[in-house]
Formats: sequence, structure tokens, C-alpha cells
Amino acid sequence: MPRRRSPLSLVTSAATALAVAAAACTAGNGGFSPEPLYSPPDTTDGDTKLTPGGGEDAEPKPASDAGTDARRPDGATEGGPQGPSPTEVRIQELYVDHDGLGDGAEYVELRGAPGTPVSELALRIVGDDGSIDYEVPCGSAGDLVGATGTWVVGGPSVFKVDAVHRVDKTVSVATWGLPNARGAVQLVLGPSRALVDVIGWTDREDGGGAPAPPTDPKATTEGSAVSVPSIAKHVLGRKTGAADTNDNRADVCSMAASIGSSTQKACD
Repeated sequence: MPRRRSPLSLVTSAATALAVAAAACTAGNGGFSPEPLYSPPDTTDGDTKLTPGGGEDAEPKPASDAGTDARRPDGATEGGPQGPSPTEVRIQELYVDHDGLGDGAEYVELRGAPGTPVSELALRIVGDDGSIDYEVPCGSAGDLVGATGTWVVGGPSVFKVDAVHRVDKTVSVATWGLPNARGAVQLVLGPSRALVDVIGWTDREDGGGAPAPPTDPKATTEGSAVSVPSIAKHVLGRKTGAADTNDNRADVCSMAASIGSSTQKACD
């Protein structure tokens, strides 16, 4: 009577047969053992990821690929300035009509860093008697100082002073004009009219400038008023390369016009 094999021996024999078959297959393929057809999906939270074989990468995967120079939604860099400030703008050059060319030939040139907004700046023109003759906005929303570092506000006839010119804000003669004898231009900022800069001039031998206006700001000069030019078509300009000493007579002189130019002429 034949002997019956136990279930355990049957399982052992099947496992042995499979092992022999696998070894034969490996030998027939030159020893190559294929990768598993299935790898577990990446279920990590971003710190690590699984390799096709189920192991872990040596390098962790960053949770975000944003660079360190990423900008905030408002466009400003983290902790950085918003841009050049209009409080740093200065009156660079101006023409007071001492030649009979008319108010349309008069202008005020401002200097500031390229990209400086000018829409909140205004010019207050102080007359011989201390009155505020005009208050003129320097620009409109979005207006910025250009690559030359200058911004010019003037009448429609500045070409009478200098044929090579550029005016950024043209003002009608109905609302424009600088006093010829003595006066001042105040550069003010915002609704509060905070004083940013001022230049006062005079044709008096005693050097007396215009009196203070009735409303703030009341300054009509820094230090002493500068004398009106005596040479035809010459302007009052800030000395090239000189430090701002807050004294108009020391910092400003008579010179040839250079309207809207990046370079300033020499003093007479």
C-alpha cells in the first residue's frame, strides 16, 4: 500500500521546486534579477521620498522650492526699502526772468534718484511781499524721476533760455511765474506741505530776501538769499559736487542753463 505524504511535506516540496525554477531563470538571464514591478507610492509629507526599490533617498526633499529672494505680494523685498524717497529731492536749477523773456521761459529743475516719485511734491512760489503767488504740483500719479536724475517743471517757452532742454511738467502761464526781484521757491511734500527744500533769491544790495509767507512753511531761504544772475539767460544752479550746507548763498551760484541734463555747468 503506497505511503501518503503529509501536507507539510507537500508545501516544502513546492517551495523547493519554485526556488530551483527561480535559480534556473536567473542563470539563464546572465544573473540579472529584475526590479519589482510595483513600488509603494510616495506617502511622505515632503521630508523624504521613497526610491523605486522602496528605500529612502539620502537627501531630504525640501517642503518648498521658493528662493530666499522671494518677494511679498506687495512687491517689496523682505525688509527692504520701498524705493527712492521724495524727501531726498532737491531744487537743482531755476531761471528767474531777468531778461524780459516772460514767465513762460521760467522753470525749476529738481534733482533726485532715478525712480523717485514726484506726484506728492509741489512748488510754492513766494512773492516779493511774502504772498504765495502759486502752488504747482510737480507731477501726476505714477510720474517718476528719469535716468538723468532730473525733473523739470516750467512754462511753455523755456526754449528761449536754452534750445537744448527737456520739460517734464509744462505749466500754463496763467498759473505760473517766478518773481524777478526777490522771492523764493519752496519744495513741499504732501497735504501737510512739509518743507523738503527752498531757494531764495534777491536783487537787493543788502541781500535781503522775501519775507515769510503767512502760512507754513514760512522759510524763504536757507541761510542767506543768493543774488539774481547778471548775465543774460543765466540761471541759479546748485554748485557741482559741493556739499549741501543749507546756505543758499554758499551752495547756489549763477551759471549757464542745462535744463533737464544730467550734468551741471560751472559757476560764472
